[in-house]
Amino acid sequence: MLNSQSSVIRTMSDNRAQAKSFYRYLSNDAVDLSSVVGHQLADYELSKQKGHILCISDTTEINLQTHSKRVKSSSLGVVGNNADIGFFIHPTLLLGADNGACVGFSSIQLWTRAFDKLDKYQRDYGSLSVEEKESYKWIRSMQDSRAQLSEASMLTMISDREGDMYEVFNQISDVRTHVLVRACRNRKLHQSEQKLYEVLQQSPIQGNIQLKIASSQLEQTTYRTVDLTVKFTKVQLQKPTRVKEGKEWIEVYAIEVKEIGTVKGVEPICWRLLTTHQVDSLEKAMQIVGYYKQRWWIEQLFRTLKKQGLKLEDTQLEDGEAIQKLSVYAMVTALKIMQLVKARNDNGVKITAVFDQSEQQCLKEILPKLNGKTLKQQNPYQPSQLAWATWIVARLGGWDGFTSQRPPGVITIHKGLEKFYHIFEAWNYLFKDVGTQ
Repeated sequence: MLNSQSSVIRTMSDNRAQAKSFYRYLSNDAVDLSSVVGHQLADYELSKQKGHILCISDTTEINLQTHSKRVKSSSLGVVGNNADIGFFIHPTLLLGADNGACVGFSSIQLWTRAFDKLDKYQRDYGSLSVEEKESYKWIRSMQDSRAQLSEASMLTMISDREGDMYEVFNQISDVRTHVLVRACRNRKLHQSEQKLYEVLQQSPIQGNIQLKIASSQLEQTTYRTVDLTVKFTKVQLQKPTRVKEGKEWIEVYAIEVKEIGTVKGVEPICWRLLTTHQVDSLEKAMQIVGYYKQRWWIEQLFRTLKKQGLKLEDTQLEDGEAIQKLSVYAMVTALKIMQLVKARNDNGVKITAVFDQSEQQCLKEILPKLNGKTLKQQNPYQPSQLAWATWIVARLGGWDGFTSQRPPGVITIHKGLEKFYHIFEAWNYLFKDVGTQ
């Protein structure tokens, strides 16, 4: 899959026999989904990680409605619109807090919603324990991360508004594990007549910052620089009446960053963040906002999985469980693309994290044809660094090599990797002993 940069079996395969072997492996009942996930997670050796790790979780749906007449739906269910068939993936992407390097995944959850699932009123959703709800995925992914990253000095669990759950703060936070979520509701505060949003509204502005915000629109990523006001304050969240166990209140810090002015056709930014990190200065607030901004990378991961990248939803497999297994391998391939993108400004990651010795030798052979005549058009990085390989792959993907231009994104790297592995396959066939002697 890495070589072909596609999750479509016919594209991945060199011939019909190889395609059949892929089909048989993924459809083999002896190869269950949990073992596939466990095997892939074990490869990251997360217990060796020592630093501060950002654990970013989110959910995406794999919509297979266009294949509904062909795909066996017995191991699938309905997706977000409760009509189309498919399944859900909830991964936790790991980034180094200091250098932004992709470390791996600490959790990958897959599940389906039953076709005859009752709605939340019929299920009396409010009375269910958190363990019985689909939203338990947030707690489970954080628990998995804490267990896998046992030697990390600090963990910060990051989620968007869907992860704003009192139980997350109650069950996950400890001396080395912090929570950072975007608030989705105007929470009640302990022994206060005011709620969260009112307290933030009345809090003084602590300073102004500028952020470069990225957003994906159609087939490209656009950026804009925004001016933001920053507020922060300590608050005590009151335990909701629906929550039966745990602390009566939890102390956290609330941060509000709000865009100054408006841009026609663009919704102004207003992030209200809740964190267990201590926030007692503008610099600390900016650091926490920077951590939350990293959440954008899991959206890029999902973008890489689908139409513009590995085309997971175009698979020709006919068995739902086999497609779920395939999606796990696609996640690992997408991570390699992310590792290259994150290394584009040299984050200190070694080239061996992605490329073996033969591949490195092939990259060296390719480089002279991609270097320009001027110093600004030549690869500025050392061959031992992943950034050096990223520069080459990006040039193969269509990037012009000028640092003054927009840096290469996931789609450019995806295209470049596809082209590189086509070259490598031919090069390796002709010079298969090069670099191994």
